[in-house]
Amino acid sequence: MDPAREFFPAGQGAGGIDRLVPAGELVARFVAEAEAALGRATAPA
Repeated sequence: MDPAREFFPAGQGAGGIDRLVPAGELVARFVAEAEAALGRATAPA
């Protein structure tokens, strides 16, 4: 890896983590949010 060309600011986001969430729970949330957004986008006005 060339540090002059690549940068990973992991420390900036690490401070915002207050709990660990299982991957399955995250996927379920993403799917629910996507379904809700699609429902709103396709709902008659």
